[in-house]
Amino acid sequence: MIFDVYVLGGKGGDPVEALRAGPKRGELIIRRRWPDGPRTDLQALLLEPGTRNELLPALLNPTVIAMNSLGMTVEGTTAHQFRNSFKAKFDYSRERWLCKPPGAKAVLDTEKLMKRSAARLNRALSNGFDPAHDDAPEDPDDGSQI
Repeated sequence: MIFDVYVLGGKGGDPVEALRAGPKRGELIIRRRWPDGPRTDLQALLLEPGTRNELLPALLNPTVIAMNSLGMTVEGTTAHQFRNSFKAKFDYSRERWLCKPPGAKAVLDTEKLMKRSAARLNRALSNGFDPAHDDAPEDPDDGSQI
């Protein structure tokens, strides 16, 4: 299926910059990494329509982290080769893709996003704790104490 893909970067990536850079349009395919092998690792590819040319580096072990009628967000790992030799070296990094159907607007309310970011920073500076980085599960308030 044809999608416009915005590369959001890692978890701390700036979506505003990704939207300013614009999308890559291509055929989004999520498939097994080794079709004939016993392993079931997946990869997400963005291919030039009608060809097998990759527009973006493959996203390894992709996970759809959000989906609605307007598109989806896919997260995975990219491998960047930085040495061409018989012992190739790779640098792995986390990356997110915002995938929208062609013609769908990818709009962010930048003013709201900046206010939210400033509020989080102020909260973290005031008490040293940011709920976004809390790894403890949310407990329902049932009145019981631990």
